[in-house]
Amino acid sequence: MQKHFKRSEYLLIIIIFFSFLFISYQNYQETRDIIVNKHNIRQSFIERRIIDTIKHADSAYRIIETELNQTMEEYSQELFAYYQNNPNIKTWPLEKFKEQFNGFDIYLINKDLKVIATTFKQDLGLDFSQYTIFANLLNQRIKGNTFHADRMDISTTTGKMTKYSYLPTEDNQYLIELSVNIKEKYPVIKEFNILALTEELTDSYQSIKQIAIYKFNEDGSRIGQLKQKAPGITAIDISENRRKLIQQTLQKNEQQSYEENKIEYKYAPYLTFTKNGEFDWWNSYVVEVIYDNHNMYTEIAKQRYSYFFNGFLFSVLIVAFFIMSLSYYKKNNFMVNYDFLTKLPNRKNFTETINKILAGKREADKKIAVLFLDLDNFKAINDKYGHSFGDQVLREIANRLSNSLRKEDLAARLGGDEFVILLKNMSNKREVERVKIKINESLAEPIKIKDKSLTIDASIGDSLHPLDGEDAEELIHHADHVMYQVKENKK
Repeated sequence: MQKHFKRSEYLLIIIIFFSFLFISYQNYQETRDIIVNKHNIRQSFIERRIIDTIKHADSAYRIIETELNQTMEEYSQELFAYYQNNPNIKTWPLEKFKEQFNGFDIYLINKDLKVIATTFKQDLGLDFSQYTIFANLLNQRIKGNTFHADRMDISTTTGKMTKYSYLPTEDNQYLIELSVNIKEKYPVIKEFNILALTEELTDSYQSIKQIAIYKFNEDGSRIGQLKQKAPGITAIDISENRRKLIQQTLQKNEQQSYEENKIEYKYAPYLTFTKNGEFDWWNSYVVEVIYDNHNMYTEIAKQRYSYFFNGFLFSVLIVAFFIMSLSYYKKNNFMVNYDFLTKLPNRKNFTETINKILAGKREADKKIAVLFLDLDNFKAINDKYGHSFGDQVLREIANRLSNSLRKEDLAARLGGDEFVILLKNMSNKREVERVKIKINESLAEPIKIKDKSLTIDASIGDSLHPLDGEDAEELIHHADHVMYQVKENKK
């Protein structure tokens, strides 16, 4: 029963230990998920802010552009008509036209795509041919015969949000370009500068390595980056993997991402379409945000280290508790089942052993005998030499009894100077008597303790199963009775 209880106790400890590890691991997983979710929410906020800024500005500027498109086309038609009457553009009074057009700047671009005349002196001599994709667009327009008004774009030299329009001359020698500074024209509208926003976000968040805004040609085969000092799109050199992701973002109109060496690349699309449902590629963008995820992984690693450290610490505590518990159990078990002085089994242990044998199925195992041994005149030894000396005598008697018996036999101390012996495989009294003789011969040897020597006699009673008893108590009682008869006969 006690062993069963102890096993249950150890099982409970094991269950608690693994439960702790499981709960700790679950907490680690939840904490890890919280860190990742927090990271993802911050990323989504950044990406959403960029896209929303573009979207809101786009919506606001569409309203403005409706008015500007009409105005710019009217002014361009006036210049178109003036060119028909005076194709010598060197003689054009551009400043007068600018004043007449309420401050709209005027550009005259030749077939080489160079600005040869303008009211905005900073752009004089600007060569658009170095911007490949934009140059292709201008070539198409200068060879055409229709008016084009681009969506608001960033000025090459000022970095300000500006709107441009284009109308080729009748002979396709020049392209008449008009521009207007949105902030100056509409001061109530806050200037839209997406590149300034990307710089602000990069400075505000340590996890952002870079934010880039990409534009592309009509089929998306050529990709370039929107830059502060370049109109439209500037061809750049990016890795093939990033290029494919940008193209996938454009084609699927869905966010794309990948991670390499704890650096994460995320791409968000902002695509616009004309009223006719055609793809407005010139005014569409793909936003790339490059995140440095080292801090996130470091934070996760700290949580993982904490989990393993706590698990290790708890394991040490469990092992220590287990060792202490086992030590206590062994000590307690010894105290319950053994005699502290002689280290022999006690009465409880002895009776349980006999009853266990008798409860077995094999009849051969039940041929047992019990000897009850009492030391003669032991009280006189205690009175003469003291209890400490008497204890040494008892230990010596215990050793001699153990050495006199076979391995399968068992000696025990009941208390005081009384001992009992379990003999196995005893078929009759003669076999028992032989053992008793052997024990008496062993005890007859003088006991030498320090400078003293003495001889101890013992009275031994016996009982044989099942003749003298059916269980341990009956066998011990009968052997005890016989022992007292032996002791009486010695008087």
